[in-house]
Amino acid sequence: MKRFLISTAHLLVFATVAVASIPAPPNVDESTVPVGTSVISNMLLAQAEYSQLQDTVKSSDSAALLSFEEIVKLYEQGSFQEALPYLQAINTEDATLFLGKSYFALGHVGAARQVLRPLLESKDDAVRREAVYTLALVHFQAENYAQSLELLLSLSRETRRTAIQIDAERLYRQILNYLSPGERFATLGLLHSLDIKADLVESGHRWMSTPEYQILERTFLSEFPDSTTSTRWKELLRRNTLNTTQGRFPYPPAPEGIVYQIGVLLPVFAPDDPRFSIPRNLYHGLTHAAEQFNATNSRKKVHLHFQPSYMDSDSVQYSFLDLVYTHQADVVVGPLFSGPASVISSLAEEHQVPLVLPLANADQINAGHNYTFQINPTFEVHGKQMARYAIQNLGLDSLAVISQKSSLGESAANAFRYEAEALGATISYWFEEDFRAKGFDLSAFTDPFTTDSVLVDSLGYRPIHAVYAPFTGQEAATLSRLLANDVELHNKEIVILGLEEWKNTALTPWQMNQLEVYYSEPFRVRPDSSLTAELSQRFGSEPDLFTFIGYDTGVYLLNSLDRTGNPHYLKEVLKTMGAKDGAAVQIDFSDQRTNQQVYITPLTDMAKETVDPSHTEPDEMPRESPSEKPDESPIETPDESPNETPRETPDESGSGGQNDPKDDIESNPEPF
Repeated sequence: MKRFLISTAHLLVFATVAVASIPAPPNVDESTVPVGTSVISNMLLAQAEYSQLQDTVKSSDSAALLSFEEIVKLYEQGSFQEALPYLQAINTEDATLFLGKSYFALGHVGAARQVLRPLLESKDDAVRREAVYTLALVHFQAENYAQSLELLLSLSRETRRTAIQIDAERLYRQILNYLSPGERFATLGLLHSLDIKADLVESGHRWMSTPEYQILERTFLSEFPDSTTSTRWKELLRRNTLNTTQGRFPYPPAPEGIVYQIGVLLPVFAPDDPRFSIPRNLYHGLTHAAEQFNATNSRKKVHLHFQPSYMDSDSVQYSFLDLVYTHQADVVVGPLFSGPASVISSLAEEHQVPLVLPLANADQINAGHNYTFQINPTFEVHGKQMARYAIQNLGLDSLAVISQKSSLGESAANAFRYEAEALGATISYWFEEDFRAKGFDLSAFTDPFTTDSVLVDSLGYRPIHAVYAPFTGQEAATLSRLLANDVELHNKEIVILGLEEWKNTALTPWQMNQLEVYYSEPFRVRPDSSLTAELSQRFGSEPDLFTFIGYDTGVYLLNSLDRTGNPHYLKEVLKTMGAKDGAAVQIDFSDQRTNQQVYITPLTDMAKETVDPSHTEPDEMPRESPSEKPDESPIETPDESPNETPRETPDESGSGGQNDPKDDIESNPEPF
């Protein structure tokens, strides 16, 4: 949802506020939060809420005397809430104007509208013009583009030229260019002014495809039954668009001062819960990305809104809808886990709000949904990318696949097979079995690995260069160790490929030296001393993997928003931004809705020698084993090994040990 920085173009003195509004994280004193953190949110309050606000303000202690100049200073300093009771107690138009703009700055847009509307009849031109301009912003925020444009045009056409009229004219043109084709058609039907309608159609010439523009023009001209009038308007439009490039530009620019609203939907755990640090550190990373964006963009800002996510469907839907309706979120980051994410994915589609999932990696979350984007590659992506690496990088073309039936690795195995065969490789053997039921005996499946020529000839064994074994779950370590033993026994030349569980397999020193083993992983922290220092200083603790995942997610998302201008195009841009190599995540959606990048990591000495003959260790920041540091243990998938990189957790009560998670929903608590 669009927001604006507070206007400064008028005869009175108003503050220019740099919007960040990012809650202070734990272990950081409030005094260290950057100055200028006012909230310009879009809670469209009804009349009842406005009355309640009035009652609250009137009942406040406003007996202490402050001069009007001192009250204005409170406003200029961003102390809007503190200024309210004093402004309410003063019965002048100047004070009423400041009161309305204070409500606007605090996010009480409905209250601002109620206060400012009577000022449209003010005899003080400076007050009236500022009220008109602010109400135009209010309507823009609510996507009432027709009313916003009409107010701005009326203001810009006043005979006496002032700074605010120039601002109104500029904003009028910026909004005309900003609208998406759908918004343009909808606004055309709501406008009363023929001049604005003509401007709306004319400005669409640059930003719409030829068919879209032709239909828009025809819709406008159909309002004139008189053919002479229609022809005159048509000629005027053609004359005005003659020097304008036809066809849509990539994306329209955003009006100056726009504020993008980012919803953050994360679970809240008790501080003594081992999962507590996961959402906290993700939020730290998102916060740092948002603060960097605000610091480097003077004409656009972002604002984070946090809501807790829960495991039960009703509560997590409430949190999501609160972000959409109350805070008018342009995009939502989270939830973390596939269960709630599947629920929210449908709502995101219904409300056409992009949903960016940092960790949830179930294969079917975004199936058929155009607004859900997964940063954590699915198992299908792991299988596909490993097949490409095996064939294109390692030159392997005769492959075997061994996977545990009904496991998460089954999806990776299927994707590996399809991609390998599409690239011209041969799947010599395909085994998909319930190994637990077979007592974890792999001999029947690994016998074809033998190099015994007699057995090969007599039993018709086909050649095998590599085996893909995407083992997952509690059985992964056992199956990986047994497979390595069988490869050592039968044919140590066979390359072993797998998922990240392989890095926790207890291989023998001989196997670590002689076998060639690779695994895929979704995240890998690369050394970046400056970023690590920034995060440590900002949040008072060492960043971990989840901090960097949050940071990379935030940077990619905000860069995408920066490119779109209008968030309407965000789902297109997210898919087509191109590859971005972050601090811990490679992100490239490749026109899909799931990140298509994984890291392929050599595990053994032989594999490292193949990748890099100088045998240097892969660029990776040292990090402790999850078993050694339970507070930073990765999120697990249900029934999965606790030694995995972030996937999911079997429980997301989100109550943090409290009785009912719904009790605190309406308070919109700051995270952690």
